[in-house]
Amino acid sequence: LVAAIVWCRHATRILRKIGSENALRDETKQRLSRRRLLPKTMLVKGIVGKWHLGLHKSSGSDFHFHPLKQGFDYFYGLPLTNLRTCEPGQYLINIVYPALKPFNVLASGVVIGVTLYILYLAGVLNKITFLSLLTLVILISSAQAGWLLILSRLTCIVLKDYELVEQPVLLENLTARFTDEAVGFIHRNKDSPFLLYMSFAKVHTALFTTKPFVNHSVHGRYGDNVEEMDWGVGQIMAAVEELGLRKNTFVYFTSDNGPYIEEVSDTGEYHGGWSGIYKGGKGQCWDGGVRMPTIASWPDLLPLLTNQTEESSHEFIFHYCGNQVHAVRYHPKDSDIVWKAHFMTAKWTEGTEMCSGHGICGCHGHLVEVQNPPLLYDMTDDPAESSPLASNSPDYKAVMENIYPALKTHIRGIHNVPGQLGYKNMFYPRLQMCCNFPYCSCKEKDGQLEHFPENTSFTLANYFTLAPFLLPRKKRVHQFAEHFCNSIDIKLVFSSFKIGNMFGVKDPIPCGLHTCVVYKFLCAGCTACTVGETSRRLSTCTREHLVTDRTSHIFICQHHSPQCRTLCSEECFNILDHASTTFQRKIKEAIHIQWEKPTLNHQLYHCTM
Repeated sequence: LVAAIVWCRHATRILRKIGSENALRDETKQRLSRRRLLPKTMLVKGIVGKWHLGLHKSSGSDFHFHPLKQGFDYFYGLPLTNLRTCEPGQYLINIVYPALKPFNVLASGVVIGVTLYILYLAGVLNKITFLSLLTLVILISSAQAGWLLILSRLTCIVLKDYELVEQPVLLENLTARFTDEAVGFIHRNKDSPFLLYMSFAKVHTALFTTKPFVNHSVHGRYGDNVEEMDWGVGQIMAAVEELGLRKNTFVYFTSDNGPYIEEVSDTGEYHGGWSGIYKGGKGQCWDGGVRMPTIASWPDLLPLLTNQTEESSHEFIFHYCGNQVHAVRYHPKDSDIVWKAHFMTAKWTEGTEMCSGHGICGCHGHLVEVQNPPLLYDMTDDPAESSPLASNSPDYKAVMENIYPALKTHIRGIHNVPGQLGYKNMFYPRLQMCCNFPYCSCKEKDGQLEHFPENTSFTLANYFTLAPFLLPRKKRVHQFAEHFCNSIDIKLVFSSFKIGNMFGVKDPIPCGLHTCVVYKFLCAGCTACTVGETSRRLSTCTREHLVTDRTSHIFICQHHSPQCRTLCSEECFNILDHASTTFQRKIKEAIHIQWEKPTLNHQLYHCTM
């Protein structure tokens, strides 16, 4: 995504090739620089969050791959990434070897050492052999435990421009800090064009949240992280709105890969997300790994594009696993059908869609199955990739006759470069950053964050218009609307879509230290539905039931608190004739709403029992 935004080129051609011999492409002189397209005086470019595209090349201070050396003007965040290792007591290698922890390594060393000593006393080992083996055990166990313990200090660091401000990173309030920096960047550059690339360190293990979001979601720690990220995006959108920039600001919200379905915590809790009807997950070229939810906002332009349902205008899209093309997507220019051919697929653990014991599915050799002939799917009618076309069918032959030459041409245009992210380059002490040497430990100065979950409650959905790209083309809108409008319990529907509370969130209600979220909706029949602050139509319907009073709301509690129940206002809500019995009962159990003075043009409400 960074490559596309900054250099206007495919990531494979310019930045990183992932595999056993990874490579970060340094094509400074050859690349199409964003600076040449938009001079620095015209556009201020900032990155907040995860960079993960390299840092140093020859020394620990050259910052060769730093964002500020790649065309950006401001950076605050993780130059590397967020890993399990960044959480105290957690280690990345535990995904493959759950028991490999420093204590276990040292304990094993002690047991082996005692065993060697007993064998020495019993005369089985002579003194030289005993001491040699004991020394070897001490060195191996100490090095292994030391590596596990120090890895977080080497990997989990925070930079502000070129300054190392925290080592290792303190995760708990990291999202709040990212949000604060992003809002500050917008305020500083409100009078000139700017580009803000906001890359949250979630949802990704290590999972972390501020205290207000702990146990906030019914979907465990993963759900807590989604909701905190939703809060952070909402803060950013609130700043855009407050500064009067929304109408001429394009906002694009998306993810980088599908759910990490191999990710399970030490306690057995699943931390990997959900892929819906799509097959596979992160690290795979099935659509469950490469198809991402996307929301876009640009009030002056996007309404003109609401009928656009295509995933891309490209005729061919090449899906990479590492440095191998595993699949090719093909959309003929004279057809509405999208085809997808798989040349290689991951070897799954039997009965699953994941690769247990490997951390993530591999891309080469014995870890993949070469499909000969390739598997071909009609993605328009079979988005779940469940029914491949017969290889002797006319459609199969006609489609593959176009895919083969396109793939050949593409591969000819990709040139290998020297590997810089391979295992042999994994640890160079001279490239490691260290604050407060030799302790390599520092903490960012404490300060009151202006944007913190306890202080405000704007969410992403206040400002975004849903783009339901996840459902199959042609059917996506109607299926979603029918499911939503036919729901027996509307509260459960809202609860199940807490990933951004995308559907109709309006204003927050402070209730002590807790918050409730306000919804308003418009529902028409059983085949069409319109939700959201703008009452945007999702499909055409013949009969429409509309809440006549513009102040009408449905109040849904977001916290598990006795102070916040499902709140409804009988004075301002006209019941819909087709509402379910369950929903009508909740209306009748309404709690009185006390109106307070508007603050910052947003109406605030207080809950009273």
